[in-house]
Amino acid sequence: MKDNFLICCIYLICTKKFVSSHFMTMRWVFVILCCIMIIPATAYAQSDTDMLQIGQEQYIVKRTGEVVAKVFGNVDDVYAKVTLTHTSPDGESTNHTIRITDQGYYEFYFVHDWESIRGKYDVSVIKNETSVGIVSYELVQDPEYKTDAQVKEEYLMKREISISADAVQGSKTINITGHISSASSTISLMVIAPNRNVISIDQIIPNSDGSFTSTINIGGPMWKQDGMYSISAQHGSDSMNKSTVEVEISDGVVIPEFGTIASLVLVVAISSIVMLSAKSKLRFQAI
Repeated sequence: MKDNFLICCIYLICTKKFVSSHFMTMRWVFVILCCIMIIPATAYAQSDTDMLQIGQEQYIVKRTGEVVAKVFGNVDDVYAKVTLTHTSPDGESTNHTIRITDQGYYEFYFVHDWESIRGKYDVSVIKNETSVGIVSYELVQDPEYKTDAQVKEEYLMKREISISADAVQGSKTINITGHISSASSTISLMVIAPNRNVISIDQIIPNSDGSFTSTINIGGPMWKQDGMYSISAQHGSDSMNKSTVEVEISDGVVIPEFGTIASLVLVVAISSIVMLSAKSKLRFQAI
């Protein structure tokens, strides 16, 4: 019937037998044709309303507390079956069925803490076995967090004072040298015995370049205990401005008088006497 109507219109135009009423009829024909073409296109475009979004592209996890990653979106069919797939950086995937509101809106949350895997997470949504979209987010560690090794390294780098001890074996004096970054105040020098008793305290004024020296005399009843003696130099009350060295004391001296070197000298001396005696005996027999 539609074809017959079009043929009649063409006939009227060709034969010039149409009047103003025919123009109105043709106008309605064009309106109907436009609706026929537009309505299916609009119905097809409704699938474009399906969407998937992520709250943030990056989340920072801290040593304490949790972070929540949010995904959300809309679908045009509230009766559709919608499934969310969450894939972690190690490749492990989990599926979740999404609950949709009457307006087609949905949202889902993923909770992460310090134990969560760092890296990229992928989230995909499927509606009636058709992909709605894919989004990703990254989980990173708090850049301000430091391991115990890093804290110790920074502590050593920030330390403003350093000392060293030098003593001759068998002597009763210990020479202390050191350096401080700021020479604005005095330095406290403290000696602690192996039993943790404080046996000596001294105040040192550093030089203008921050260097300082001191001599500790060994002797008296406070030095009779054998073991490691701690010598600490501290600038102010901050523990960061403290440096410590240890010196081993035995029999009231740094190293026993007949220690390793003394014993070695004695062995060499005895060997020399034996060799000289042997040569003298051979020379006597030759005469």
